[in-house]
Amino acid sequence: MAGAACVQRRKCAVAKIVEDARVGTVHRTTNRGLILTEERGIAAVSAHKVTQLQRVIGKTKRYQWVTLAVYAMVIAVVMCFHEPWFDEAQSWLIARDSSWKDILLFRPHYEGHPPLWWVLLAVPAKLGVPYEIGLKSVQFICSMLMAGALIFYSPFSKIITILLPFTYFFCYQYGVTARPYALLCLAMFLVAMHWRIRNEHPWRTVWFLVLLCLTSTYGVVVSGTMAAIWVLRVIFSGESPFHNRRRFAAWSLLMAVGIVLALDVWPAADNFATQPSTVGTITSLSLFRQFAMFWLVLPSETMFTDFAADTALKSINISLWGWVMCMAISLLMWAIMLRIAHRRGNALLLLSPYAALSVTAMRYFSGHHIGVLLAFFIAMLWLNLLDRPLEPEDIPAFLRKHTQNIWHIEAGKRRLAKSIATIVLLGMSLIWNVQAIASDIRYEYTGSRALAAFIKDNHLENARWVSFWRYLPEEKYPDGSVREESDDTHRVDWTLVTANPYFSKNLISCAYKDYTFVSNEAPPQSQADKEIEACAAQGAPEFLIGSRQPRYFMKRLGLSYEDYTYYELTWLDTPWKGQNKYSTIGFYVRNDVYARLFVDPNQE
Repeated sequence: MAGAACVQRRKCAVAKIVEDARVGTVHRTTNRGLILTEERGIAAVSAHKVTQLQRVIGKTKRYQWVTLAVYAMVIAVVMCFHEPWFDEAQSWLIARDSSWKDILLFRPHYEGHPPLWWVLLAVPAKLGVPYEIGLKSVQFICSMLMAGALIFYSPFSKIITILLPFTYFFCYQYGVTARPYALLCLAMFLVAMHWRIRNEHPWRTVWFLVLLCLTSTYGVVVSGTMAAIWVLRVIFSGESPFHNRRRFAAWSLLMAVGIVLALDVWPAADNFATQPSTVGTITSLSLFRQFAMFWLVLPSETMFTDFAADTALKSINISLWGWVMCMAISLLMWAIMLRIAHRRGNALLLLSPYAALSVTAMRYFSGHHIGVLLAFFIAMLWLNLLDRPLEPEDIPAFLRKHTQNIWHIEAGKRRLAKSIATIVLLGMSLIWNVQAIASDIRYEYTGSRALAAFIKDNHLENARWVSFWRYLPEEKYPDGSVREESDDTHRVDWTLVTANPYFSKNLISCAYKDYTFVSNEAPPQSQADKEIEACAAQGAPEFLIGSRQPRYFMKRLGLSYEDYTYYELTWLDTPWKGQNKYSTIGFYVRNDVYARLFVDPNQE
């Protein structure tokens, strides 16, 4: 009897909480310390809790497990063929060869990212796990977590849930290649999943916002703006921000983490990315062009168009036709997203983080970061649909008259129409993914394996490999800014950096502080001149690597162009969305070494 009475009391308590949540009252339960706080415009908190609980305890569908299994198989197979490129090798070398102090406190000032990714890689790297096994194991786990959140917890339709993980950015660019963006996407999805219950479970939401901060500078920006909106909503609702002590404590922690990370990634004075030789002359026209591109071009580039190259934002050059097409699609995307967000009171939540990202992008953004914007749009759509499912009124008025008949046809035909529309919308990105995967499997991506094999097979680990450095002639960018001529001896050619992880010894001769990676510590021209002289004093190296203006570098090193022969090692096919960049890698071999390595003695 006592047990039955206890169960009945619990049922009554739950019913009371559900009813109070609907009318917006505030209650505290003595046995669990649960606080339900009113937030105007949000209802049926318990219904959301039930939905989330059902997903957690196994109310999943077979197609979800099949989708995740297929995703895992695709990622694993392509990873076996994929050659890590510069960004992947750079992160591994920082994790392997830097001290913990440098990883946590020094390198972020030069890399522009929080240290979480290097910390994760440092576990296998410092334990001696082979390069590709360690790197790809960490990436595989992150990719599976990202895909799992998308497949099992997103509020999207079945067809979207099945296809979205196999689009270009979520599968190839952020699934196969090992960088922190899979974690960034995962954190955004987790925040979206819990945003609606942030006042009920502030610590849970804040932990995911902290994770978002730890993944990337972009994460710090998005997390900070979302948290600011959260605080403002509480204040404008008439509630004191100090009323809920757990929530205020969570906010305080998030603010502390954000401040610490912002200070940690703040660019050092000699960071190459802040140098006039790198950024050129910043003009108002330059800033306006980048700002306009971020809002009117890049949204379209997330899934639908393929005009922007994988380069810095200021260097992206698009034709007039490209601008027109991207603007049309981007404006349509904004109209739909804003309509959905506005009807749920989340327009500011959509616009504010994106505006903050657009400011950050002036300094850091590159083409492969476009997927971050895609993850942001997916997360915004996610949290809005959890608030209220999609309705006919969510379609902008100028489109509604063309789509209103879809909502009145029979269910079977409506599902078919939605499925066809989904395939059409995701089709371009799915095609990019297939093309990129096919290219990565069939061709060499970076040549890092080929170079490492050449060095090992010919026992050249102890030979002197001198890399050409970053020489920047004067250049005028498409946006009108100007870059001055300079030498950056600390930014060596990427080819040797991609081969370095396969060796315990640094291949790069004359490397600044014997770094195995690119330090991004820009030297003044006087220091660069001294380093070039010191390298030249060591005599003629066996190998020179880097193909840009070889006569300039050889002259600076006191070498004769005629004393070296160029050897082309292999050619590369590097996919980017629907594009393929064809190139070769090779190096200059001193003539006596060339004769020993490549000339058949029987031909003498």
